[in-house]
Amino acid sequence: MSIDYGNQTTSVPQSLLGVSNSNQSININSTNGIVFNDSVANLSATIAWTGITTNNPNGFNIQSKLNMNSNDITNVGTITATSFNGTASNANNVTISDNNTGSTFYPTFASTNSGNLPLYVDKTTSPLSYVPSTGNLSATTFTGALSGNATSCTNANNIATTGVTNNATYYLPFVSSTSTSTGQSLYTDQNGHITFNPSTNQLSTDGTMTNNGLTMNGSASQFLINNASASVPAISAPNAQLISFPNANVTASIFSGNLSGNSTTSTIASKVVISTETGNTNFDICMTTGTSGNLAIGDVSTLYYNPSTSTLTNSGGTISATNFSGTTFSGTTFNGSVSNASTIASNSSGALTITGGSGGALTINSNAAQPINLQYNGTTIVTVNSNNITMPSGTTMIAPNFSGLLDTCGLVYLQTLAVAITGTATTVNFNLTSIFNSTYKNYRVIMTPSTQLSYAQYPSYSLQAFLGTSVPISATLSGNELTSSSTSVVSPLYTGSATISSAPIIFGVSSTINHPIIFEVENVGYTYTATQLGAIKCKSIYSNPGVSGYSDRNIFWTSSTATITGLTIQQASIGVGNNLTMNVVVYGYK
Repeated sequence: MSIDYGNQTTSVPQSLLGVSNSNQSININSTNGIVFNDSVANLSATIAWTGITTNNPNGFNIQSKLNMNSNDITNVGTITATSFNGTASNANNVTISDNNTGSTFYPTFASTNSGNLPLYVDKTTSPLSYVPSTGNLSATTFTGALSGNATSCTNANNIATTGVTNNATYYLPFVSSTSTSTGQSLYTDQNGHITFNPSTNQLSTDGTMTNNGLTMNGSASQFLINNASASVPAISAPNAQLISFPNANVTASIFSGNLSGNSTTSTIASKVVISTETGNTNFDICMTTGTSGNLAIGDVSTLYYNPSTSTLTNSGGTISATNFSGTTFSGTTFNGSVSNASTIASNSSGALTITGGSGGALTINSNAAQPINLQYNGTTIVTVNSNNITMPSGTTMIAPNFSGLLDTCGLVYLQTLAVAITGTATTVNFNLTSIFNSTYKNYRVIMTPSTQLSYAQYPSYSLQAFLGTSVPISATLSGNELTSSSTSVVSPLYTGSATISSAPIIFGVSSTINHPIIFEVENVGYTYTATQLGAIKCKSIYSNPGVSGYSDRNIFWTSSTATITGLTIQQASIGVGNNLTMNVVVYGYK
């Protein structure tokens, strides 16, 4: 055996290697094996064997390492090792590893179907790829027969369909030719002219449908069926039911023959559909121009009936009849006798006018045993019987003028005021506004505190100012008093021409809180002349703790230009927290 390296060859006798003939194997048992390292000159080293052929069946057994730092090992037989580290030109087997991730992998392929060939992967823009976790194999185009479902394909013998019943609009697919059954694309009308709704079982089109000369077209207002073979457009069918439109209207200029079903309008009809109605709604009253024959039915917007309230209402014109008999009549004019009616209601404006006969008289007659009741909002306010006119307690008769004894002597209720008063440690002023007018010249005013409170001293009431135009600013007090501290002496009172804004004049002395203060106001409500006097007259009772008595006070003034419409009243202190409402009732008289 010889070892060649560089330009030198070192021969190693076969006997030194322990080989007696060429059929024995060479065993090298050193730890590092045979090491060829040409690191200095970086020369190519060659191992040349002498006397040992490379196809020896016993092989060349290296039990440690064989390190080659340059060139290749060339052998015509088989080199066997536990593992090879590097690249093999050809291999009968390769290592396979399982993978179920969501990563993308690329399948390998060769240029022919036999021989020792390199493997390739697709490096195009959209390469052949595979994802283990989804089992999806992706490619730009699949050619040949496929088994299973495809997301999309150019040609397919079958397609997947899904049954639906929902209330939605779907668009019908179609092809461009009937001459072939393969290789055609499916289309839908991008304008949506023909659609189908599974829920309503309705096929819809806004264009024209034609079949063997029969053309159907229409719009939102009409539907036409024209038979091209007939001179007159017609609809024909072999069965008894000619045509059915359960949710639509059939419109034609003329319907000839018998019609079955309901018609929205009809020139002549022997019967009409009547529906029962009980709702709280006003319905127009239908009418004709005669009593027999083929006549039109019409209505007017002024006469209607409410079935819920059983009310017949006439909001315009006159209804004439010999007799009206019913529950409720409401309207403008009813010409005739009304009997058995429990109610005659006013029109929508709220006014009700009942006019008498040619003599101008209006008679409301009642049975001798039953009175006549006048009501307001369901409450009787006046009862008339054979002898009296009676008004319930708490009601008042008011009129601009009363003729007779009532007009000259009686009090006429005018109004009630509610004045809020806050208790303080000083006096409090409050106004009685718009209580006087030109209708009456004399007035009675009754002031009643609404709450019983406890005071150290009960309040008095004074005139502090007049309200109106050109009102007086001063007044004079005249009167007298009798108190428990001087029961044998009547004390006269007099204050001349006091300026009431700075020196209010007391007209009602201190009395219990629940005791009304009543005073008369005379000659107000119109412009004065020089000879006329205005006056406030008040008789009140002392009722303070520790003192009682009687007071008669009169305040008067003169003025030729004043128009007094109200008063400003000053109340003495009632203490902080003693809040109340002063109820003021005003009456007028001539």
